[in-house]
Amino acid sequence: MVRYWFEDYWRYLATAVAALAVGVAAGVGVATGVPWESTESVVNPPSTTTVLRTRTETATGTVTNAPTSTQTATAQGGATATVPPSGSVSYSGNEGKNLGTITVSSSSTLHWTNDGALIQINDDGNGIAVNSGAHSGTTAVEPGTYNNVNVNASGDWTITIKPR
Repeated sequence: MVRYWFEDYWRYLATAVAALAVGVAAGVGVATGVPWESTESVVNPPSTTTVLRTRTETATGTVTNAPTSTQTATAQGGATATVPPSGSVSYSGNEGKNLGTITVSSSSTLHWTNDGALIQINDDGNGIAVNSGAHSGTTAVEPGTYNNVNVNASGDWTITIKPR
C-alpha cells in the first residue's frame, strides 16, 4: 500500500522538497545579509512636467511734471519713480504693495490717506517711516533714493510725494 501511494504521489513530494530547499536557501541568504537582486521594468514611464511659477507685482504711479502735464507710468516688480523738483508722484492701492525704488530730488512732503484701521510705509533704510491708525497724514521726505518702499495697510490707500 505504501508503494502504491509513492507511485501515485511522487510528483507532489518532489515539488514539496524543492520548495523547502528554495525556502531554506532564501532564509540563509536573509540571515547572512546576502542581498536579493531585483529587476524593475517600466513599460510606459509617466511623463514629467516642470512648472515654473512667476510672481509679478505691478506698481502704478502718476508723475506730475508741471501744472499742465501729467504722466502715468506702470512698471512691474521693482518699479522706479523719480520725484521731479517741480512735480509730484502718486500711488494708490489696497492692502500691501511694494513700490520699488523712489528717488526724491528735493525736500518733499509725503501725503497719505487710508480708509482702513492701519497704514505703514517704510523703506530699507528707514528714511520713510509711517505707522499710523489715522485716516490721513503727512511726513517730511528729504532728497535721496529710497529702496524697497513698502506699503502695508488695511484698506484702500493713496500716497503723494510733492516737493515743498
